[in-house]
Amino acid sequence: MERVDFRDQIAKNKWKSYFLMFCVFAVVVLLGYAISFAFAPGYVFVILAISSIISIIYVLISYYNSDKIALLSVGAKKADPIKHRNYYSVVEGLTIA
Repeated sequence: MERVDFRDQIAKNKWKSYFLMFCVFAVVVLLGYAISFAFAPGYVFVILAISSIISIIYVLISYYNSDKIALLSVGAKKADPIKHRNYYSVVEGLTIA
């Protein structure tokens, strides 16, 4: 069985993240393009500019807040150091190691 270096996995995940962000950007811009032809064909470039700005803002907000979004989606809470003493000691041991 071939060993996989974690640095290679990190690089692949970064590439996939950038590709996914580009796909989200492209979908929002294409949606703006379709909406411009459906409602106001004369304002195609204005609607494309607005959809591009909205898409860039959406991608940046989701990229920089993805950790908070993931924690909120599963209902994660900070562990109480007194109540979860074993958890804190295990994490501290792993941190030192």
